[in-house]
Amino acid sequence: MDKYWIIIFMLIIINPIVHAQTILQTIPYDNLDRSYRVFVPKHYDSDQTGQLIIVLHGGGMTSLDMLNHTGRRFNMGVQEQELNVIVVYPSGIKNGWNDGRIRDNLPAYQDNIDDVGFLLTLADTLATDYNIDANNLFVTGFSNGAGMSYRLACAIAPVANMMASTLPCEPDSPVAVLSIMGDEDPIVPLEGGDLFFGEIPLGDVLSLDETLTIWHETNNCDGYAEPINLPDSDPDDETTISIQNALDCDMPVSSMVIHGGGHTWAGSELYVPIEDYGRMSRDINAGDAILSFFMDLGLGDMSITD
Repeated sequence: MDKYWIIIFMLIIINPIVHAQTILQTIPYDNLDRSYRVFVPKHYDSDQTGQLIIVLHGGGMTSLDMLNHTGRRFNMGVQEQELNVIVVYPSGIKNGWNDGRIRDNLPAYQDNIDDVGFLLTLADTLATDYNIDANNLFVTGFSNGAGMSYRLACAIAPVANMMASTLPCEPDSPVAVLSIMGDEDPIVPLEGGDLFFGEIPLGDVLSLDETLTIWHETNNCDGYAEPINLPDSDPDDETTISIQNALDCDMPVSSMVIHGGGHTWAGSELYVPIEDYGRMSRDINAGDAILSFFMDLGLGDMSITD
């Protein structure tokens, strides 16, 4: 089955109104019980074909952490706009994903966990349970989850990570890609290479330019437009943002760079220490930007209407 993947990194504020509707479930896969949290909006109509957003947590996080880290913005967005869309937050083995990097300190890599197979099986399971169009999936991830999104589809729109240099990737069809990266990320620098968190090795990744070139060529793009500077809505955060779009692509390729930004989720209400992760931009809400990107690509075309 051909899959159409889009991936990214995002976040927002917590809204307890939708919290009770996110349900913890499990499915068996590869002799393991794999868990995930699924949000089904109150208005969801399984008599109509729905759509699916997959949100992948970062390394060391849980699906609940990711739910909180994104501020439940995806849940809020599909609920408020009455989209016939469900949102799923899968869990990696021991809080990590086998994203293609060689990482001897990561259980998912050590045990050769088939996370690609699990996520594809999860999508097919949700397609059966909720009448989801499994051929058009919207996928996002943060950090290790962003890397997993690259491996999952060999195409994405991630934040705070690039593609593993050890991950062979020869896409056979165009994929829409949005990358969101901070240019002062102390963990995943734009030039790629060997990554570390303190003294802990995190494997090797391509540079941002090398990563985007793969999708630029796959999507048959013709050069790039001039970068667009977004309004500096919060000068106190010491960051600014620009976005650059590829031209004449079969599917869009966009790169958002947070100048002065670190390994963080723009607009998050959660505290992260600057000395470990770098600055948090408050010029945008990354979750809103990502949801808007998804909707431009067709999320919500099957909206519930009165």
